[in-house]
Amino acid sequence: MGFLDKIFGEKKPDFPPLGADHPAAQKIESIAPQLNSLAQQVSDPMEVVPEEDSAIIFIGHPPKKFGVALIEEGTVKNFRSLVEGMPPTNITLLSDKLRDVYQATVSEPRFVAEVGKKQVVVTPSSTVAQKVREVFSEMSAS
Repeated sequence: MGFLDKIFGEKKPDFPPLGADHPAAQKIESIAPQLNSLAQQVSDPMEVVPEEDSAIIFIGHPPKKFGVALIEEGTVKNFRSLVEGMPPTNITLLSDKLRDVYQATVSEPRFVAEVGKKQVVVTPSSTVAQKVREVFSEMSAS
């Protein structure tokens, strides 16, 4: 971080900090152990969409190159486990639909928060969460 980020163009998110009194802060606190563990394993940027006792995490640089992880029932589910058994054409379609959801919701309010030693973007949007869940539900039913 710091000097090399400036050289290679990695910029920090330019969003306001997430206040401790924000409802999303409490949601993040409820999944803090899993989120901290994931943050330690991932070197790419993370964007967290917190839900009640769960979260959707965009990893990487959406909408271009990114992955998705879910925290559900106290467990982190990576993209590979989420698409296990899915035909390759469905995986490509799933990625395209997730990209579309991200682009359609880019105007949602975003904040930054510290997760462990990592700064993450927080998108406290039930709309984003609902649309991502719908895509996964639709694709797993196919």
